[in-house]
Amino acid sequence: MLNAENVAPVAPVPIPDDDVTPDISDNEKENDSTKSPPKLLSICMASNRDALMNSYNNNRPHAAGSSQIRNNDSPKTPTHSHNIHVPKPSTSAFVSPEVIRPHPKAGPRKGSGKGRKKEQEVTTSEDEELPPSPESVLSAFDESDISGSSCSESENEDDSNDSIIIGDWVIVNLISQKNLVHKYVGQILRESRAGYDIKFAKKINDKMFKWPVNDDISSIAKYQVVKKLPDPKVKSSSKRVISFMFPKSIRKFNIEK
Repeated sequence: MLNAENVAPVAPVPIPDDDVTPDISDNEKENDSTKSPPKLLSICMASNRDALMNSYNNNRPHAAGSSQIRNNDSPKTPTHSHNIHVPKPSTSAFVSPEVIRPHPKAGPRKGSGKGRKKEQEVTTSEDEELPPSPESVLSAFDESDISGSSCSESENEDDSNDSIIIGDWVIVNLISQKNLVHKYVGQILRESRAGYDIKFAKKINDKMFKWPVNDDISSIAKYQVVKKLPDPKVKSSSKRVISFMFPKSIRKFNIEK
């Protein structure tokens, strides 16, 4: 848009009268022919000025109306009241993250529905025989080693603890530092008022024992004697190792090695 203030005023150009025809010489005609273009330029500028002024005057009311429309279309800014109270954040109390967002809790577990497998019972036919239990296998003495009833009766008489003398073989209870009871086999060397001095043998199997390389002799009380044993037979003898074999198995006593 062009404003009237920005347009420079143009001085009026005098238009020559057609009726007046001054005498012009040939030289002056040649000079006038060269000066005619500036007069035409000024006439064009004057006509352009009038056209610009007319267009400015025609467009001025429209510009004012458009400015009003723009002013009307502009959004109204909200007016804030001074009486509205805006709360301020409080920083006096500490709020932990758990209060804002608590820890997630796991949902209830779904049961698989599978229980423990039941032990299958072993069924056997009447013709099949189950192996004997360990308790039935263990026995105080092996009856196969006894030659006759007369020999067993004489041995039972010697098994009495009341008739223990020097040289007898006995089973003895010894208590360890952890208050555990262990059974050993040994031979009575001496007798005293408090008890006996006994020499312990080392176990080879349930029937055979041997003397250790270094003699193991200690004193025991009479109540520590568990069982009197029949005299063993010397199975082998040498300068270093002497082994003994008892006529009965003493497996049930759990003799320590």
